[in-house]
Amino acid sequence: MTADFDELFDFAGATAVSHRRPCILLVSHEASRTGAPYALLYLADALQKLDRFDVRILTQFGGPLVDDFARVAPLCVATEHCGRLGISSADFAAVVAARFASLRPRGLALCNTVALPEYNGAFMRASVDLLTWIHELPAFFDAPTMELIAHSSKHIGVYSEWNRAHFTGCYEIPADKLVIVPPTLPYLAAATTTPEERRTARQAVGVPEDALMVLGVGYLHLIKGIDLFVQIAARCRRMLSPADERRLVFCWIGGESDPITRRVILSDIAALGLSEVVSLPGLQADPWPWYRAADVLACTSRWEAMGLSVLEGMSSGLPVVTFARTGASRFVANGAGSVVPLLDIEQFSAGVASYLNAPILRAQAGETGHHRVRQAFGDGKLPQGLMSVIDKLSVDQRSVETA
Repeated sequence: MTADFDELFDFAGATAVSHRRPCILLVSHEASRTGAPYALLYLADALQKLDRFDVRILTQFGGPLVDDFARVAPLCVATEHCGRLGISSADFAAVVAARFASLRPRGLALCNTVALPEYNGAFMRASVDLLTWIHELPAFFDAPTMELIAHSSKHIGVYSEWNRAHFTGCYEIPADKLVIVPPTLPYLAAATTTPEERRTARQAVGVPEDALMVLGVGYLHLIKGIDLFVQIAARCRRMLSPADERRLVFCWIGGESDPITRRVILSDIAALGLSEVVSLPGLQADPWPWYRAADVLACTSRWEAMGLSVLEGMSSGLPVVTFARTGASRFVANGAGSVVPLLDIEQFSAGVASYLNAPILRAQAGETGHHRVRQAFGDGKLPQGLMSVIDKLSVDQRSVETA
């Protein structure tokens, strides 16, 4: 259940400017089943379990994760209140920022992704300490949005040193603003998929037990490379023996970003004679049966800061084929899959086919990837970069408030 706006800042049963602990306000564009909202959900849960902060969540729009967010912390959906109060999104952001600025101790606001410029601006005008958590790479942004983020944010969180290198020198962001904040991932698979789990998963998702299955994950969009996925399927089919060609299955799970992309992709699938090979099952509330059912994960994103689906697939024991200009490629390199030059779909197809043709190689790469991802993310701990920001902020605020 979502909270009324006043309840969002109601501490110890009374709306007040003073409360016991710093507040961390997490602001998300939406509550959809995509990487950035999931990353924020896991972060909110980890922060709540620390029992050091009053965690509050605000989403601009609703979505299927609303109930999950509300189970973690008090949640307000902005559009519900904008409609009821008859005010604009920008005006509501200003009200939120002013209320948050009045808290003592105040804490930290965290904007999730670059899709919240009205909140960046409102927090800046209210002199609220803000961390903007960026899940994208610079190619995603327009200059005015990034300039606003650079000026409004005390800190800008990025996933890794690899990501920070892509922002260094861009949009005049001071180097000391860039903080390493990798995702908190408490739900990675504890072990690689067993043959029995694979059989059960294939029955659940409707894939033949003897299929050679390649999985793609993400919303249907050119950024995610859904068009490349279809082209790679056509090439892989030609690289397999006639018997294996008949067992080939390419499945892409994920929601739709616009009303036309699916129609375009389905047209391409038909034109290439792939109707019996490529399927688009759509958004899945539970992707794990699909990871367990697959043989190879194909990350066809043109750019990706760090695809959570890649890390999830690797934890299940899937070898990954990906382009070089993605943040997760550093986990795939050197034994956990194949990293190929950007947009080289011939090499990409050859990489996929090599794993489909070699079960032992497939298993070895899957084990390597599983151990690598579990070592980096398996404990589900809060990122140290974020904790250092919070710890320093708490000290700074106590100094100001006792001066």
